Amino acid sequence: MQCWRLLPQSLGVSMTFLAELISAVPSVWGVKEPRQRRSPRALALVSQACRNRGLDFIVGGAVSIDALASMQRFKAIHLDHFENRKVVFSGSALDSLDLAKALRQAVHFELL
Repeated sequence: MQCWRLLPQSLGVSMTFLAELISAVPSVWGVKEPRQRRSPRALALVSQACRNRGLDFIVGGAVSIDALASMQRFKAIHLDHFENRKVVFSGSALDSLDLAKALRQAVHFELL
């Protein structure tokens, strides 16, 4: 519980911003539009904050082909890794021509 209190200071953002970010993440809270559209923008701000502070930025939880445009946006700022529920990919995997196939295989592995 104490680590959450340190997070805003570590990222250089306010607790209000973090609360907004959490409320914007549909996969965690099941939120529908319009908050769903805020999530990539908020995560891009967190990506920037992590880069500025020398922290890793990892996006996870059911990342699929549908999220590739957002992942590319984050990578342009700062992205170390991304993951689905069972497989962790390096941010550089976004440059791979076989990424779509790898993501399909990761989803298949997830369902086993």
